[in-house]
Amino acid sequence: MTTPTLYLKHIDITGDPVDAFWLASEKPMQDSIPYIPAGEIKTFWVVTKPTRFSTLADVCFETSAEGLYFQFAGGLELRNLHGTYTDEESAAREARALLEQVLL
Repeated sequence: MTTPTLYLKHIDITGDPVDAFWLASEKPMQDSIPYIPAGEIKTFWVVTKPTRFSTLADVCFETSAEGLYFQFAGGLELRNLHGTYTDEESAAREARALLEQVLL
């Protein structure tokens, strides 16, 4: 028997991070991300929300769990995290789309 893939969605109703929670489902939801158990991947791609001054390298980068910890320690806030991806192509495509929206 295989373990089903779980999809996670960040729910923030009040705008207060203390009240936010993650909703899990076996079916993809709008704006959900697949849950990847620890140990299955070593690195992943992060896409953050851009500003009009951002470059692709600013908003799309490969990291590890430890690296993401240091990003948050250095000032990255959860509200500025757009998503995480297991492959560079998907992350870069999403980051380019976000950059185009900011420049319009």
